[in-house]
Amino acid sequence: MFRARKTDSGPRKPSQDDVRAQLERILASPGFTASAQRRNLLRYLVDEALAGQGDRLKGFVIAVAVFGRDESFDAQADPLVRVEAMRLRRELDMYYGTSGTGDPVRISIPKGAYVPAFAWCEGHGKPAAGMTETEAATAEAKPPAGPSGTPPGPSAPEQRHARSWLGLALAGFALALALMAGGVVAQHLPQHWMAPFSSGAVKQKHGITVVVLPFRPSGGSKEEEYLAFGFAQQLTTALTRFAGLDLYSAPLDLQHGTAVDPVKASQGLPIAYLVEGRVRSGEGRTQVDVELLDAKTGRVLWGNTFDRQLASDGLLEMREGLAGLISTELGQPYGIIRGVAMEQLADHLPPSMVAYGCVLRAYAYRRTFSHQARAQVRGCLEETVRLDPRYADAFALLSLVQIDTARFENLAPDEMARELQLAFEDARRSVELAPRSALGLQALGAAARYRGRHDEAERRLRQAVELSPDDPEALAQLGWHLVLRGKGDEGRAHLARAIGRSLDPPPWYYFALALEDYMRGEFDAALDAAGRARADDFGGGWSLYTIIQAARGNRDEAANALSMMTARAPDLARDADAWCVKHGFSDATRERFVAGLRQAGWKSEPDRQARAE
Repeated sequence: MFRARKTDSGPRKPSQDDVRAQLERILASPGFTASAQRRNLLRYLVDEALAGQGDRLKGFVIAVAVFGRDESFDAQADPLVRVEAMRLRRELDMYYGTSGTGDPVRISIPKGAYVPAFAWCEGHGKPAAGMTETEAATAEAKPPAGPSGTPPGPSAPEQRHARSWLGLALAGFALALALMAGGVVAQHLPQHWMAPFSSGAVKQKHGITVVVLPFRPSGGSKEEEYLAFGFAQQLTTALTRFAGLDLYSAPLDLQHGTAVDPVKASQGLPIAYLVEGRVRSGEGRTQVDVELLDAKTGRVLWGNTFDRQLASDGLLEMREGLAGLISTELGQPYGIIRGVAMEQLADHLPPSMVAYGCVLRAYAYRRTFSHQARAQVRGCLEETVRLDPRYADAFALLSLVQIDTARFENLAPDEMARELQLAFEDARRSVELAPRSALGLQALGAAARYRGRHDEAERRLRQAVELSPDDPEALAQLGWHLVLRGKGDEGRAHLARAIGRSLDPPPWYYFALALEDYMRGEFDAALDAAGRARADDFGGGWSLYTIIQAARGNRDEAANALSMMTARAPDLARDADAWCVKHGFSDATRERFVAGLRQAGWKSEPDRQARAE
């Protein structure tokens, strides 16, 4: 936990120079993955607070100053600023849980307000000197203790009953970590929250309840009525392709009939959301306004408008396309619903949502593959499947974390084989429990790839995309595999779709895109994608950034990036050929990749030893 440091004379706050140095450190860090707009938001909030203008930081002022809204903006009706602040808060948490763990000053956005808070991180108290971009990046790159730059992961259990390697005593701690993005713990979980789950006394929910209300036409045109009618059912069907949502489609008239009203029923659940919308048409265009509301309070949590050209001869196709687009923004693994749920569960974790909280934390971990968070996430998932053995998503995510243990940690060949065998078994169990879930098939495909069964991996990943064609994670997994196997044209198309459909794509989506652009000789596009791919603990983004900078003749930049690659991916730095084989590169792709590294100045360990002799 990050706390303000106290001295003998009381709390000692960072100075303005300390805060400004920290702001520049965050904005210069590849580990801070916020969009350009949210970076501007962070700078604006900090600058205004330091200037003594914190009392002016209201939704309307921020919308006009940062997001370019005009005087007609209504902060009560439009949740733009609340949603962007929520995302920025989560991205800061992720940064301080990964790249920023050693930073001296904590900048945070307290919930319920927009005025940032500044405090010393624990273990710091001296004013922070300014750092250059290169110095900040080098400071981040220092690996934690351990032979491979990662904390030691749990040993692979020999039998299923040995899954509870953390034990119930550690489960509460692991689950506390599981709630916060990036491994940051906001508060300890009360012990009594774990007791019902550990004893099996409280049945666990495997998702969030979402009720899709009937969409309403704004006017009286036939096009509006036709598009609105049945939209809720179509949107509900599209949302079923995303894991972790317990879906209901409310009847058109909730005032009559003997059926249970899903809206009223949802108000007794720990977390439930309502989706409602209106259809408008005019001047040859159709707009659908959609809002996500808290079922208990009716508070608007998110809203957006989707606009399309009106085509009277294709209204059915238009409605289907809009339903798919809206469902993707709401339901994707890093989308709106999971984002607001993560925030709510961080404040209050009901006993029936402990297992789901663990699954949300696993998704947050997969954004950056944080070496520091992996062991806690794995322990949390192992305890979840032991105590809730029919939770398909938890088995799939556990399989993916076991694959990460095999591919990122410095394991002996027999240990790596054992981890991959466990990953395969858990992925297969997930598919058995939920045959129509794309997540289980993604895990099964990943397990096959890292066991060297590339045709099987491709088949499973294609099945996942067939089941969930709007899921960015499924598209990215398939695109990643195809690019590495030398099928660049198709792989690039899938990756472009995944990124285009993502609200906030994880850095690993960009790695294979940068690789394919490099293979095509499109260095400008490759450099941009590689820059985005650097912001995780995979290390591959730094390797491509190194290669492309060298190819463009930027030797100093290439040398700095090579140092970062060595720190983030020591196994890649030792033996690039073996690293490529492990990750499933085709021979031709591997040869081009390794040749690019050599051009950038990389030398294999045997080469370095021979040179030293």
